[in-house]
Amino acid sequence: MNDEENLWPPALGHHPAGTVRRTELEALSNVRVVLEWCASGRLRCSAKTGRPTAASVAGLASLLAAGDFYRNEAIAAYAWPLIVQAAGLAELAGTRLQLTPRGHTALTAPPAGTIRSLWTRWVSHGVIDELSRVEEIKGQRSSNALTSVKTRRQTVAHALETSAAGEWVDIDHLFRRMRRGKLSPTVARSERAMWKL
Repeated sequence: MNDEENLWPPALGHHPAGTVRRTELEALSNVRVVLEWCASGRLRCSAKTGRPTAASVAGLASLLAAGDFYRNEAIAAYAWPLIVQAAGLAELAGTRLQLTPRGHTALTAPPAGTIRSLWTRWVSHGVIDELSRVEEIKGQRSSNALTSVKTRRQTVAHALETSAAGEWVDIDHLFRRMRRGKLSPTVARSERAMWKL
């Protein structure tokens, strides 16, 4: 392990095509931050949708290891509250997320095991459909327009399982491999539904 690998928070690397983030290391820190915020009662979400409030997203983004991915578009800070809800580690009490008994256990457990269980639960129990944040895709609320989010997530999870452990994969390479292996998730339920989107 070289000196750069010992840095905490993880150092950002630069690549000709952009910035390299060691998200696997960031996640180990971030899961603890999110659980502590839930334990303190500072993480607020909509009682109706379960989505985090803008103030909670902004506050959480400032605490995440290496910050969020983009300055003007919260991704990680928006996702973490949804992920811990999907995993049953936190639940809404009014508009505040509070830890469940499982969440209290996770707060003191090794974070790698917690991350593993978060991923497993997200694949089958996500709180929202990720596509709902892409407002440019109109017609998502039409009946029978989108395929099951669970099915799409399972397809992506299966594609990721085909990647070699411990190796980085370029996203374009992953997408090409998914198309060749017929592992691209189907979004529209039918050709007719495609016209609704």
